[in-house]
Amino acid sequence: MSRTSARLPKWPFKAACPGQFPAILMYDPRDPFNVGAAVRAASCFGVSQVWITGRRCADAVWTQNRIPREERMKGFADVDIILDDRPLDYFEGAVPVAVELLPASENLLVFEYRV
Repeated sequence: MSRTSARLPKWPFKAACPGQFPAILMYDPRDPFNVGAAVRAASCFGVSQVWITGRRCADAVWTQNRIPREERMKGFADVDIILDDRPLDYFEGAVPVAVELLPASENLLVFEYRV
């Protein structure tokens, strides 16, 4: 199995390292603007890692030689953007939580988990 991390990642991506949670994981995002938004959100909320799988977005970032709107990201340097196809391998004991933003999604601010 080929792993993205087997190749030395180019800027702005960093090589895989132990996962720190909470973290943001984006599964093969299509648009570098989405990565930029995730990095800005991570910076605002004190999340130190954004993990990216796949190559679609990475190739676009390398072609542009920048992340969209990075000049507006004051905390950009505080967030590691890590490119790896198997990011969950680096998070021992973490519980993944997925959030879909769809019109019919339940508001997480009022969600009550039923035991």
